[in-house]
Amino acid sequence: MTSDNSFPEGSFWFAFALGSSLVMAVIFLLGTKKGRNILRKIIDQAENIDNDSLGQEIIKGIEKLASSYQNKTKVSSSPANVDSLLKKIEATIRFDKD
Repeated sequence: MTSDNSFPEGSFWFAFALGSSLVMAVIFLLGTKKGRNILRKIIDQAENIDNDSLGQEIIKGIEKLASSYQNKTKVSSSPANVDSLLKKIEATIRFDKD
C-alpha cells in the first residue's frame, strides 16, 4: 500500500531534530544557573549595542536594508489613491447588490 502523503520522511526527522534542539536550548537557558548567566550576558550585550562600534555598524546596516526595502515597495498613500480605491470598493459592492 502506498502513502499519498507528499511530505518527505527526511524533512520530518530534520524538523523533529531542530525542534528538539531548540527546546533543549530553552530548557538549558532558563532551567540552569549557568544558562541563566549566559542569557543575562546576552541581554546585557543587546542592551549595550548602541554604545558598541560593531553595534553601530549593525544598526546602520539594518537601517540601510530597511530603507532600500521601503523604496522598492513604496506605495503612495495620497488622497487620490485612497479615493480611487474607495470608488472601486463601492462599485464592487453596488455590483454585488444588483
